[in-house]
Amino acid sequence: MKRASALQSIATSAVDAASPQIAPRAAPRRSPTIGLAIVAAAAAFAPSAWAADGSMAFSTPTEIGPIVSTTVTSIAMMQDQQISGCAVQAAFELPQTVPQRTADIRFALVRDARQPTGTSFVMSAKIIDRANQPVAVSAMSLATAAANTSRFSQPVARDDGRTDISGVFDALEGGTVMRDIMLSGADVSITTVSATALRLKIVGPVSSSTRSGYLQCAGDLFRPERLKGAP
Repeated sequence: MKRASALQSIATSAVDAASPQIAPRAAPRRSPTIGLAIVAAAAAFAPSAWAADGSMAFSTPTEIGPIVSTTVTSIAMMQDQQISGCAVQAAFELPQTVPQRTADIRFALVRDARQPTGTSFVMSAKIIDRANQPVAVSAMSLATAAANTSRFSQPVARDDGRTDISGVFDALEGGTVMRDIMLSGADVSITTVSATALRLKIVGPVSSSTRSGYLQCAGDLFRPERLKGAP
């Protein structure tokens, strides 16, 4: 047994001696220039938005604006021959440097029986490209002297090509936001799925005819019996 162990030890030593000795390889030196280029490329192709079909837009949003509205009008929204909401609508003509042609932004207080206040505030956008097709929106926000959209829902796409975000205000708070839009103006930010970031501006005060048209509508919308569901 001792002789067999000795022979095995001699054989193992001979194999080790015959095996090539591989020195540990030094880590490759990385060029700082290449490293910076990789970081820059990663930033340039970071996903900026999800499209409705689940695909990603791999480009940094291109910011355009501020673009000032061309016209601002008031709208009485009707349902079942009754006023269901009161809105101020701003139209924008976009510069030739962007693929989008027009933007239509609507701010509305609408009757909403699902809410304890009886009303909801809805901001709605419709962007049209130069082929007259609606453009999908991935994000939108509103800022006035009295409100921002931090309490609002995520954007919801509608079948008519509009995109909505909504929040719950009581009649007084919602009226304050609408007053600010008409008197002090508002700033709207919209990002499309094609990574165009539009900054739109409504300059206050809007025309007296727009203000009076909205107030006439709101006087009917906020009659106590209407908020309780009576016709």
